[in-house]
Amino acid sequence: MPTVLEFLNEQIDESVMKQIGTARKNDPPLSPVGPYLHSTGGLLNNRARENPVFSAMMAPMPSVADAIPVFNGARNLDNEFGGTDWATDSLITGQTAGDLDTFTNQPTQPCADGPTAGLLKFCTMVNTLGNYKMSTREVQIDRAGRVSDMTDAFTIQLANEMPQSVFGTPTPAPSLQNALSNELASRIWEMILGFQRMFYPRVFSGSPANNVGERRDIVGLDIHINSGNKVDANSQQVCTAANSDVKSFGNNLVTSSTVNLYRYLEMMDAFVVYKARRQGLGTPEYVIAMRPEAWFEITQVIPIQKYQQVMATINNVTNARVTITAEGAYNDRNAMRDNMQMPLNGRMVRVVVDDTIAETSLGNIAGVPTYASTIYGIPLTVLGGYPVTFWEYFNHANRQSLSIEQMARGLTWTTDGGLFRWDAEFAKGCLKLNALFTPRLRMRTPQIAWRLDNVAYQPLQHFNSWDPNSAYFVDGGNITGQGQKYYSSWSPSTPTYPQ
Repeated sequence: MPTVLEFLNEQIDESVMKQIGTARKNDPPLSPVGPYLHSTGGLLNNRARENPVFSAMMAPMPSVADAIPVFNGARNLDNEFGGTDWATDSLITGQTAGDLDTFTNQPTQPCADGPTAGLLKFCTMVNTLGNYKMSTREVQIDRAGRVSDMTDAFTIQLANEMPQSVFGTPTPAPSLQNALSNELASRIWEMILGFQRMFYPRVFSGSPANNVGERRDIVGLDIHINSGNKVDANSQQVCTAANSDVKSFGNNLVTSSTVNLYRYLEMMDAFVVYKARRQGLGTPEYVIAMRPEAWFEITQVIPIQKYQQVMATINNVTNARVTITAEGAYNDRNAMRDNMQMPLNGRMVRVVVDDTIAETSLGNIAGVPTYASTIYGIPLTVLGGYPVTFWEYFNHANRQSLSIEQMARGLTWTTDGGLFRWDAEFAKGCLKLNALFTPRLRMRTPQIAWRLDNVAYQPLQHFNSWDPNSAYFVDGGNITGQGQKYYSSWSPSTPTYPQ
């Protein structure tokens, strides 16, 4: 697949750029923003640098976003339209009480009519699209490609690439290696990383209650997997049959000897699986999502906690015995970590760790830093593979948009099957790119989802964070380079930077 730079070269040729400059001659110029990679003050203009260069950067770990399938919002619209502003997910929630429910209402006389049953109830829940924009820093066309001197021209060789997510990241995005070699690629790469930092936490915390004008948020999992908040879109009636199973662990530690975390997890799994099977949905395929620090601590205790309920029963049986070996518990722990699966009620359930799940610091408990977060049970499919939690995106490559795109003479285009709409602004020698992303997160069976809040843990050491606002974020170094100072004929006594 071509890169964003190749897309740009295909879409905007030199003649178009000249026409843009003429058409916009009265517009205020764009303001190019540094740092640039090379030349005077260039970030990589450092004579002490050696190849290869290693990256110590971390991007968000959006494992949940990537685990959820993605569908084109225009799939049912013949691509004439890109998608609907509103989507509705409907449930037959139950049947009202009727005379037929009660035996005493059966007729006592021959030829009498039987009692009638209650009425079906139906609930339609509404969902809307998010709307997210991102843009690059402006790049000056005659500043790109300059180097300070021949030592500045050495190519950066990157030893390691930072892992990239799938959903929400344009597939033609430049690699970090490209970003260290090309001024425009560097700005695109920075833009995408900043977008990931903003968007992936919205998978959980997103709420259209935050919408203002064109700033529109998705319906995140904290709304989907909830109780008492599902209302019929037309009547405002609360639809309790759509409630998810939501519990609190009360900020108890996962290692607590009085509150058994594994009992909670098995009960929540049993509750939603029982409901799914009784509702004719079969055994749902779902993932359990939690923070990596929580997973590390939970896998320490589950190999023992999973036996505690059985042991409690055995204690009531005369001459009963159970044997648990340290080696067996150790092997169980390692198998869980290696396979990323948790045993629940005789099934192995997939676990994904995601460091964009919100975390709360509880301060020091018994002198140890303590944290709490939520564990999610997210149904992905029912009925042997029918998707019930999925991404749906507005297709910016619908036919109506493409007809306008043709008239725009290459200044706008789409990538990733219409997932992203790109716009280029070029004026007076400066270029800026904008991208638009319009997703929706849907969950059609919230009644078989679960959430365990306020799960506390005390890792010996907290992992580093991708979030610049986190106490566990680390960086350092400079945002600009220095360049070599030279003495010159116009300034023989004071060294100056070359221009």
